[in-house]
Amino acid sequence: MADLKFLSRISGPKIMRLLGGEEFFERQARIAIEWGPNPDVRATAMLGTIMHANTNQITDTPLLGCAPKGDLHKTAEALFAIATDLPDSSYAPYAAYYAGCCYTRQVLGHVMQTVRGARKPGAGKDRAAEAKAKFALSKNDPNCAKALRAFRFAAERGDDYLAPRAYYQQAVLRTWNGAFDDAEALLAKSEQMAHGAGTIKNICDEFRKQMDRFRKEAEGTKPSQ
Repeated sequence: MADLKFLSRISGPKIMRLLGGEEFFERQARIAIEWGPNPDVRATAMLGTIMHANTNQITDTPLLGCAPKGDLHKTAEALFAIATDLPDSSYAPYAAYYAGCCYTRQVLGHVMQTVRGARKPGAGKDRAAEAKAKFALSKNDPNCAKALRAFRFAAERGDDYLAPRAYYQQAVLRTWNGAFDDAEALLAKSEQMAHGAGTIKNICDEFRKQMDRFRKEAEGTKPSQ
């Protein structure tokens, strides 16, 4: 029953315009417009969009190539609302994960825009100061707390495929907060859930190199080789 309710919610015109763009319906050919009102067809299309993002975005650059065509923030809010309203749906963790990626994309975009905007023309880059500014900006961004909440939901309720990825994304955010011990614990949890092998193990190992770089930049020292 929860899955049927989820599919009904995800097939609504609002969600379709958020994921597919404001003029989603207007862009369709006549036969598609006539065919599109079928809620089962719409649900399949929107679920496919979410699942595609979940199965491809296992990096620290969330939604690369899979971002919604509509408003990023409204998409996150709508999807996470559906997930929390229907937590027993098997699809809910996937919607929450996608929402978490949308929130994260906003956090990192705001942080980088602010840090770059504060640079003085002609002045050298103060890596330590910028690293500390990134930590403070991301930690204090309201979307960061929302992203962590969405990923926690996905990790706690997700299947064996999704849960390790949700722990990994939490580790990415906590690294941007400068909370390296928390990030390492989350990476370890991700590896544990994935049984310490395969794609997740490789990605966690690679991200640890970035963690080392962030930490050393904040300390004003060179990263490990």
